Amino acid sequence: MRTGMTHALSGTGLLLLALAACSSNGTDDVGGGGQAAGGGQGGTTTSGGPGGAGGSESSCVPGPGSPCCSPDETSWIGTIDGNAVDGCYNATRIWPEGRYLDMEIDLQGVVRFYGAQTFTEDNVGSPVSASSIFRTPQEGPLAGTWFCSGQGTSVTRPPVDSSAGTSYTLASLSRLGTCSGTPVSGSVEICRGPSGTTSCSGSRSSLTGTIDGVAIDLTASFSGYSSSDDGVLTTWRPSVDDSGYSIVVISQQNTVVRGYIVTPIAGLDRGAVYCIGGGTASVPEPGSGGLLRATLTDLSFVGRCSEATPVEGEISASRPAP
Repeated sequence: MRTGMTHALSGTGLLLLALAACSSNGTDDVGGGGQAAGGGQGGTTTSGGPGGAGGSESSCVPGPGSPCCSPDETSWIGTIDGNAVDGCYNATRIWPEGRYLDMEIDLQGVVRFYGAQTFTEDNVGSPVSASSIFRTPQEGPLAGTWFCSGQGTSVTRPPVDSSAGTSYTLASLSRLGTCSGTPVSGSVEICRGPSGTTSCSGSRSSLTGTIDGVAIDLTASFSGYSSSDDGVLTTWRPSVDDSGYSIVVISQQNTVVRGYIVTPIAGLDRGAVYCIGGGTASVPEPGSGGLLRATLTDLSFVGRCSEATPVEGEISASRPAP
């Protein structure tokens, strides 16, 4: 994440842009002379030209008055509870599933939209009214804080699996909190075997457990998983979006480091967030045909949108289309 507004460039001034990269994989079932921009008119072959004029903010994305983001980054402009959140973020992955749309934002940030209509190819490029639960990136203002958004929220969806062309507004904000929430009872068991196997309680897949005394069974919605590995940590995500739940887990070798569970935004409580603080996980290499088995423990309750604390502010985000 990068913050800071644009500055004029004079003479040979340089603006260095630091870019971060992220890659992910899915399993087989998932899922001198002439005029230049910002410079002055060059001289002729017989006379020197005037010095270059100061650079223009118009060279920045998305435009004057905004953070100077590269074309590969998403700009955030706005405030939350009096805190400026202007900055440039990497938007790495997008998952549309029915009326839900998830976007990863830089380090551990995420926005989960619940649209007023189903996200389809017909509304690509058009704004869709929505509500959302989002977590601010780990590097930046209000790091790692969960919020809800409501009336006035909308998202313009780009083509599937690409963040280029994304724009959205997060409005009517309320604060949930961070993952230092209230400990609750329960655990979640996840198992997924290769096609044709019955290694998970007599079937190929199972995803069951209890969260704060409430039993969940997402087996019928569990269709696979996606994962990415940075050489140290493995981030993996069971595909259960048909259920309205979102589960993301980060593990190191066979130990769960952290993660979260978001309950359906369409529910009466408008969605709740639980954080995962421990557990075990054996996550096969993508495409290896191995058995995924995990136990998620040390759950804590962050909050539910129906009880969240309203805060002032609004965020406008965009990344230009190529």
